[in-house]
Amino acid sequence: MLAATALVLALPAHAAPAKRPATTCTSLPEPVRAYLRSDPQWKVVDIGDLDREDQQSWLENSGHACPGLAVVKLDGSGKTSYGVAQLRRQGSKFQEKIVVLQATDKDYRRVTLLEPFGDAPVHVIWRADPGRFKDFYTGRRAIVRYDGIGIEQISANTFIHYLVGGKFKTVQTSG
Repeated sequence: MLAATALVLALPAHAAPAKRPATTCTSLPEPVRAYLRSDPQWKVVDIGDLDREDQQSWLENSGHACPGLAVVKLDGSGKTSYGVAQLRRQGSKFQEKIVVLQATDKDYRRVTLLEPFGDAPVHVIWRADPGRFKDFYTGRRAIVRYDGIGIEQISANTFIHYLVGGKFKTVQTSG
């Protein structure tokens, strides 16, 4: 009787559904936190900002990485830069913008990749590995020598933004 009771008491701990760990959006690097403090109306895109299907796709393909942060090395300097996808809600509507905090010798330079826009599915961003890419529409080939920043509407389109000669270029890899 005692063994059966212990077994019954142990079952709920094993039978309870596992909680998914939070994404890493809760522990942002200091340069990103400093940037966000300068414009508190905007927040980093997090898993909860995606619709249910996009959340599932993100978790299956990217684990628990923050969908609003790309940590990248954009050039041969070895310095870490950050891509940041941000949202600003206004009632039931929202705006999204995407910026890069590009490492310089002393600080970070803010470069806007996508100006504020709204009423579209939320974009996610991620570090794109160096490689060769073919533009989905033009067929133009791009060689990305260092990390790029992938900007994606899940199940819709993907763009890779990468640095060449100090300027950002873009290749659309899916449509």
